[in-house]
Amino acid sequence: MRRELSTRFTFMYRWVISGVLTVLAVTLVLYVSWPTGIADRTPVAIAASVVIAALMMLLARAYDRAKRVWLDSDTLIINDYNRTIEVPVAELESVGQLFLFGPERISLHFKRPTVFGSKIMFFAPLRWPARSPHPLAEELRALAATHSA
Repeated sequence: MRRELSTRFTFMYRWVISGVLTVLAVTLVLYVSWPTGIADRTPVAIAASVVIAALMMLLARAYDRAKRVWLDSDTLIINDYNRTIEVPVAELESVGQLFLFGPERISLHFKRPTVFGSKIMFFAPLRWPARSPHPLAEELRALAATHSA
């Protein structure tokens, strides 16, 4: 039975929130720089806002490489919105977690690199408070230990 391990918040975090932040940054630059009777500042304000928008979108895409992950019996199905791969659970080397900043992220380290590299990250389902290891991370660690033996 196929079960989604990542949260649907992945799409919101990767695309919607970065887009909203970009629009806010552009709006702020245009508002602050909008000329009050000085027409020659308009091209500079527009150019600055375009550069800020491009940089923010590039940073969001480069920094946050979170994937969507499903578990189907002994196979992990990993998607990055462009392609989907399948990796046997036996290829899991270790499972890490970052829960100091929300949303919580779980990292999967593989014995051999995949097309996404030897490590991927995904957003775990949201919970409150996040002061202890996520149950999903513990489950994946146990599953990796079972399959590596």
